Amino acid sequence: MPSQRPDPGDRRREVRTVAATGLKVERRDDADAPRIVGHAIVYDQWTTLHEGRSFVWREKIARGACRSALAEGQDVRCLFNHDPNYVLGRTKSGTLRLTEDATGLLAEIDPPDTPTVRDLVLAPIARGDVSGMSFSFLVREGGQVVTTREEGDRIVEEREVLALDLLDVSPVTFPAYEQTDVALRSLAERREREFRSLAARRLARMRIRQRMSDALSL
Repeated sequence: MPSQRPDPGDRRREVRTVAATGLKVERRDDADAPRIVGHAIVYDQWTTLHEGRSFVWREKIARGACRSALAEGQDVRCLFNHDPNYVLGRTKSGTLRLTEDATGLLAEIDPPDTPTVRDLVLAPIARGDVSGMSFSFLVREGGQVVTTREEGDRIVEEREVLALDLLDVSPVTFPAYEQTDVALRSLAERREREFRSLAARRLARMRIRQRMSDALSL
């Protein structure tokens, strides 16, 4: 039985983009309606969300992270550039089909046969002007593992997403992973400031200890 659709307005909503998805428009023959095919998620691929002087943030979506969402039959939309005014498909209606394969989450979309979709979506994808896909999601309860370690003067935090709820998948014009989520950038910048301040305090303590050691050795 399909689960209740996750709330797209949930403040925990996150957005990620995959640049190399093999996004394309397919036709079996000239008489067939066009179909959009591409990977919305690539599994087990570490991606750097932020890299600064004091803080590095990496993330990967683990293989099978969408398994529960698919098994529950979550009602997922395919939008263009995450714009709800441009609905290209929906799992509930059968015009969006999502499956897991060896690469990640594969999306197959039967888009509406309208001049707007043909000109705005299909033609740019066929020409290679639009080549990326994106997905929005919520991490399920207990669905992530976060590890933190020090590498030289920087704190490295790595998050592995193990289970998620799907909200939508979208062909996107600008497939820059680290530029897809304003909230994500804001959080990364805040963590960078926090760890930079921590590093500065550590350095100050080290200098004080060194001066004390030098004074005692006189």
